[in-house]
Amino acid sequence: MLGGYEAQGAGACGIVGRPAKLIDELMVDIEKRIADNMLPALRGAIAAQLGEPIKDNWSIEVDAKDPQTLNFHYPAALTARDYLGVTYITHRVKLESARAAMAITL
Repeated sequence: MLGGYEAQGAGACGIVGRPAKLIDELMVDIEKRIADNMLPALRGAIAAQLGEPIKDNWSIEVDAKDPQTLNFHYPAALTARDYLGVTYITHRVKLESARAAMAITL
């Protein structure tokens, strides 16, 4: 059982589409838990260290294109002038779910 979902192979349950449906349900549940549980917990922990955001000096939000990813935009340590010509540095950390590395075998 994984997160309240019991995985059964197509042959075991006799329904060919069931594994895909279970995976879809699991993905929806993961997205909801990230938005409802993980995001507020991380936001609170970050605010405890950095203080509440002032003029958008930091933020954490669900990625608009991937609801299983959180984007943490952190405050710059240097001035904007210090970053001139260094375009490969972004002030963002992507926190991705295990989906990218996870293979579900049913």
